[in-house]
Amino acid sequence: MKAILLAHWNGRFGNRMHQYAYGATYAKLNNCQFILPSDWEGSFLFKKQVHEVLKNDDLRLHINQSQRGLDTIQYREQNIKRHYPGARQINPEDPNDCYSVHDDLVYFDCMCAYKQFVFDRMSKSYIKDIFEFSDEVKNLDIYKRLEDGQGKDIVAHLRRDDICNLAITKTGDVGYSTVSLDSYKRAFKKFGVDYNEVKWVTDDRSLNIVPKTQEVKLGWSYPVGAHKDDKIGFDFLEDFLKIYFAKKVFRANSSFSWWASFLSNAEIYSPILGEKVVYGYPDLVEIEVDFEEGNEHHWMHYCDKILMND
Repeated sequence: MKAILLAHWNGRFGNRMHQYAYGATYAKLNNCQFILPSDWEGSFLFKKQVHEVLKNDDLRLHINQSQRGLDTIQYREQNIKRHYPGARQINPEDPNDCYSVHDDLVYFDCMCAYKQFVFDRMSKSYIKDIFEFSDEVKNLDIYKRLEDGQGKDIVAHLRRDDICNLAITKTGDVGYSTVSLDSYKRAFKKFGVDYNEVKWVTDDRSLNIVPKTQEVKLGWSYPVGAHKDDKIGFDFLEDFLKIYFAKKVFRANSSFSWWASFLSNAEIYSPILGEKVVYGYPDLVEIEVDFEEGNEHHWMHYCDKILMND
């Protein structure tokens, strides 16, 4: 079977979009199937489904395990090889392996986001095409309301959430730095934006920069990801659409923010991440960064820019 299989979802929605973009691009370039281990948020959000979900029930059960001891690359590889002895694992973050061609099943288990050569063969127009919103999304009240205000709002996305969660960051096993609020304020001044005109997207309610409304938390579970609601889609969708429909965006160091900005027609201003300083490891440090116009700068410090072909 000539196909490429995503053997394991890595991370949440924004990170998953990177894996989908890579798998879809590989399949298009090599004229083969793209297979997912499960449905995901994009199965509802996006109009064009260029994948199929793995039909092998036994293999799907084993590679989607989240139990300790079974949620390993080695366990997934063992079960893939049990069903497809000729299958070969490829590493998208190895320049010699990234888009290598094979006549049998290949599979990958990687974020697909940290090396420029991963994006070298991607097409902006193709990626935007496969990430066009579905009719179901376009018929949601929240989509229609935000679409009515398209091109009017200046939106700033400030990420906090897990990157400021001391239970997580104290281990040091975090790749993100926490960008200071003052960095955004300096960027507004640099690009001639009135702070009072900015509408914020953030998960940090302690800063008093967003209205005191009740947060909707629908839950998350592996492998499908965020739980869906018939009225609002997903609990993250409104924030994604606020960025998508904005006039100007000061985005966060976040894959979620990068993708919403990539798909939008807004003017984008990006933080320049040159270092990693983990919040709470050992000090409660927020980094000071500069912003530049454009969305090319990577959302992590590992990689300079994300550049695709037109």
